[in-house]
Amino acid sequence: MLQPESHSSGQARLQHLAAGMALLISGVSAQSAISPSGAATVEGTTRSTIPFLGSLSSRYLQLHGDLPTSLTIHRLSFRQDAGSVTNFTGTRSIDLELFLGNTSQSFDTPSMEFLGNYSGSRTARIARKTVNFGPQGQNAVAGPRPFQGMDLPLDSPFFHPAGFTLVWESLIRSGTTTGTMNSLDADDASGSVSGPLSTGIGCIATGRTAAMTHDARIGAAFDRLSFGVTVKDGPSNASTVLALGTVNSDILLPGLCSRLFTNLLVTVPIGSTNASGAITPDMAVGFYAQNTSPGAKLFTQVHSLDPARADLFKICNSGGAATTYPARDLTKQVKVTALTNLSAGIGATRAEFNVSDVGRGLVVRFD
Repeated sequence: MLQPESHSSGQARLQHLAAGMALLISGVSAQSAISPSGAATVEGTTRSTIPFLGSLSSRYLQLHGDLPTSLTIHRLSFRQDAGSVTNFTGTRSIDLELFLGNTSQSFDTPSMEFLGNYSGSRTARIARKTVNFGPQGQNAVAGPRPFQGMDLPLDSPFFHPAGFTLVWESLIRSGTTTGTMNSLDADDASGSVSGPLSTGIGCIATGRTAAMTHDARIGAAFDRLSFGVTVKDGPSNASTVLALGTVNSDILLPGLCSRLFTNLLVTVPIGSTNASGAITPDMAVGFYAQNTSPGAKLFTQVHSLDPARADLFKICNSGGAATTYPARDLTKQVKVTALTNLSAGIGATRAEFNVSDVGRGLVVRFD
């Protein structure tokens, strides 16, 4: 026959239960992590409305290389950017899908192909649905603000093992805002971007009225370099290579349509131009390396097949460019990379190259 529990034994049982709950809560707290880790207790250095508050359909991906331990993730949370005394009471309904994955590659060598950033397959952790952000609540001039009003609870937990880079990716079809909402807090590494100086004029491609050009830019985030080129006014649908050199040769070879502005130290295929003769940011190849030669100059020129031209060599040359490697700035490291495509939306397969992709990203708490 069951006997009623005595007051003393009941109190002991309650104390035991309280101790167990305290351990459980402690364990849950230990399973939370904020990335970029440098923004865990301080305000991030920048802000963003992309992807969740942007007006365009988008495909967006972040790689996190600074999560120190294994995590079983149940939720992603975001916080508003500090800087005002506004109480943000607005809400936003977002048509969203979310995927997570892991990769053995470093966060600072991303693939422009979205799916190339996973080791193995990505997994859907929020099936397509409408999720609600807001209200974000009271802002403050000095941050950081709480992770409030912008949570993404996963449909099922996701395990991230220590030693791997975490990848999360959102597909956003649309969003509707009622009232006012603030930008999201984001963080940026120390660094700079170097643009090109012209070293000479290229050829006019078949079907064009202006000379073929390319834009070569080098971005530096702490000790990492990002480099990529876009092309304009080249031949249509033409296989294209990028020539890299250490000097401007500035020579004219018989049978070529223009002078060569590199010493052709390395030539790298960068795909084909589109029907307009362009290689746009969402077609560009990204190159990533350690910044071992700050202050040095990189000489570049682009060469495309152009079968219809009258020259002996059926090649159209772009103008030349010289771009200086930016200085190393180790003041602040942010071990996160953000990749975006706004032009093609959720149908995009490639990110739009940006020299500032490495070393920046939304501040996220993983619970």
